[in-house]
Amino acid sequence: MRVSSEQFNAPDARASVVFRLDASAHIGSGHLMRCLALAAVLKERGADCAFLLRPSANPWAEQVRAAGHVLYWLPEPDGAMTEPDAPPQADWLGTSQAADARECQALLRDRPRPDWLVVDHYALDARWERALRPAVGRILVIDDLADRPHECDLLLDQNFQDPLLGDRYASLLPSTARSLLGPRYALLRKEFVRQSATDLPDCRRPVRHVLVCFGGVAQQDITLRCVRVLASLPGLTATVIAPQTMHADLQVAAHPGLSLRLLPHTDRMAALMRSCDLAIGAGGGMLWERFSQGLPGLVLGVADNQRPGIAALLQGGLVCGHPDADALDDDDLRALLRGLLRMDELRAGQARRAAALVDGQGAARTARRLLQPSLQFRRASAADAEALFEWRNHPDVRRFSHDDRPLERASHERWFAQVLSNPQRCLLIGQLDGTPVGVARFDLSESSALISVYLAPDHLGSGFGPPLINQACEWLQGQHPEVRQIHAEIQNRNAASLAAFATAGFQPHAQTLIRIQE
Repeated sequence: MRVSSEQFNAPDARASVVFRLDASAHIGSGHLMRCLALAAVLKERGADCAFLLRPSANPWAEQVRAAGHVLYWLPEPDGAMTEPDAPPQADWLGTSQAADARECQALLRDRPRPDWLVVDHYALDARWERALRPAVGRILVIDDLADRPHECDLLLDQNFQDPLLGDRYASLLPSTARSLLGPRYALLRKEFVRQSATDLPDCRRPVRHVLVCFGGVAQQDITLRCVRVLASLPGLTATVIAPQTMHADLQVAAHPGLSLRLLPHTDRMAALMRSCDLAIGAGGGMLWERFSQGLPGLVLGVADNQRPGIAALLQGGLVCGHPDADALDDDDLRALLRGLLRMDELRAGQARRAAALVDGQGAARTARRLLQPSLQFRRASAADAEALFEWRNHPDVRRFSHDDRPLERASHERWFAQVLSNPQRCLLIGQLDGTPVGVARFDLSESSALISVYLAPDHLGSGFGPPLINQACEWLQGQHPEVRQIHAEIQNRNAASLAAFATAGFQPHAQTLIRIQE
């Protein structure tokens, strides 16, 4: 069977993970919500999770505790922000990065050294991360902006990016850092996990029910304007999620033309989205929730950091809307809505393409990446010839090769010399703390590569297959960013390899038939 992948995953192991982020009326709750989604999957897989928060996040504290995570409160910020070249959102922190780092270090001294520190904060950059390095194992940065350097081992940006523009973090990360990029890694709660594309509604049906929601910190002006515009269009029902304090004004805005249902919040957002025909909202985390459920609609930017991502989605034909809601008056909004209501095929096409980007399993993919053993890779050299001859000749390796006959030493040596001298072939030794665990080979062909892997005999059945595949593919991504697809050819009877490649994110692609000439 031929399988293919564009992203990669690996198995799980127990770990300790600490999250540093903030939430407030000014910042919103999106950073907390996506970190809670990741922490939920990590906890399911045996990890211990703790959150370091400022008191501004108190309205959401019960959600952290109810999920079974440890919560540490940092002190009230002192208002001192003295660093030169501070990030544009430095005021989110309320203090200097140096002061915040010292306070976090003090809290971390009371617990075992965490395996991972997850940082999701626009006001923190490489200076803060460098200060925390000695206190943690590895660092994952969650970012959307690509506007400051980071000192991390892994970076996650779940936003849609034009692949022709390349990696916008390339100059902002250490050379050893790896990136998880795109909506495939959107950190969503379990309710948004979708098993297949057949779970999607028919978006060509007439629009009757519209969902209006602008996130955890409601945008009062744009929410009222959207309800007012919907009331001017016939035959619609709207469900609006907004704070109780807005409900009276929303009722006035809806009168008399709109049937209105008002909710202060909902614990069943995925089900609500599946009951609606169209959505209107912002470009934050809820956008990926909509994508996962195949719900089309308007996307309106309500914050500066949302605008580049919305512009990329608009250019890619994945949504309708505008990067800046403040640039639209009511007539503009009405025109956008009327056009979208009339274009059934456009809505359906956008919903299909959006759902193809987000299946709701981004938190699981990221958790697997955090919990896998970290391998190091080096290119094979002439000194590896003897070891690879023994490994390639192991019965469990030969049994699932295209030609299962034992290798002759002379033919192995010719093959090995040819591989080492061919610039289109990459032969890698994967190691854990200096001990070889397996081999990965890539045969390059323009924008694709064919992968072949096998484990060292001492590590067969050890669970190293998926991380070897996953991290070898990440190595290739760093060395050959032009490669967009990686293929593997696996015999149908090789259940272990099929399972390992599936765990690493590969999917069935085509059937390959092979004839061995005698």
